[in-house]
Amino acid sequence: MRGGIGWQVNTVFKHSNIFQPGTSKHEAKMEAREELARQSLSATSDKLAERTAIYSYGTAEKYKDTWHSLAEFAKQEHGLRDITKLEASHIQAYLESKIAEGVKYSTFQRECAAIAKFEQALTRFAQSDVSEKYKVSNTEFNFKEAIESAREVAKETLSRDIKDRGFENAREVINNISRDESKIAASVQYEGGARISEACYIKENQLKGIMTDKVTGQEVGQLRLTNTKGGKERNIFVSKETYSKLETYIKEHGEFKISRNTYSHDVNAAAKAAGERVTDTHSFRYNFAQERYNQYLENNYTHEQALQSVSWEMGHERADITLHYLR
Repeated sequence: MRGGIGWQVNTVFKHSNIFQPGTSKHEAKMEAREELARQSLSATSDKLAERTAIYSYGTAEKYKDTWHSLAEFAKQEHGLRDITKLEASHIQAYLESKIAEGVKYSTFQRECAAIAKFEQALTRFAQSDVSEKYKVSNTEFNFKEAIESAREVAKETLSRDIKDRGFENAREVINNISRDESKIAASVQYEGGARISEACYIKENQLKGIMTDKVTGQEVGQLRLTNTKGGKERNIFVSKETYSKLETYIKEHGEFKISRNTYSHDVNAAAKAAGERVTDTHSFRYNFAQERYNQYLENNYTHEQALQSVSWEMGHERADITLHYLR
């Protein structure tokens, strides 16, 4: 497709028939629900969105603003000249740039909604009668995985009206946990920066023994995380005490496992007992990032090296993601 990137976005908007002013959004959703029911499919929000259009002028303008911003980003950062060649990698990079800017989570969610609708508009445009005129070669667009991947990062990092998501005293919260399994999971999150899903299920083959932490020089237990977001395995390090408890538990039970609801409930109660203003298990990740970053600096790593290393240990790629845990 030729022409300026902004003009191309406007052309997709015009010829995709994605904008249907004067049509009842309520009726369109009812029809979509009936269609899904005939196909024996659940009427999820995603499924309904795929079968409905844009009906208000206000929403249309907001969505188009995001589309133009995305297109300009892809052009400037990735040399994209044809909007119909937009790929999931462009979406991922754009949304990660929004996370790096520190936008509010609600703003990020609106960006995701607009991009999901852009996928729909591009698909309609590629399948329209004018696609041949504009020499559209790509007819398949799938941004869902990129959106969900970025959304998982956003959930962990972007503000939801709580300025500091870390505990004032993470160790006191852990000491207040009565259930042994929850105490172990909390220690794995706090000491190793694990996500809740990674801390709640650990198998014997993930125990990799005692080693020396190259940063602090202390002896630590090494865990190999395999049930990770995005499927990228990584190593984390916990105290010898936590590692020993895990090792003993797994020898007795075959594996370490606790339900996320049970664990979250126990942390919530312990945090309240400790007088903490936040009670989210994810707060342990904030404490890990802040303390681990300082460990790197105290051992002669640069600011940039510390940011990138902490990011990798937490399962992220971009160094600047760490900044959100440090605020």
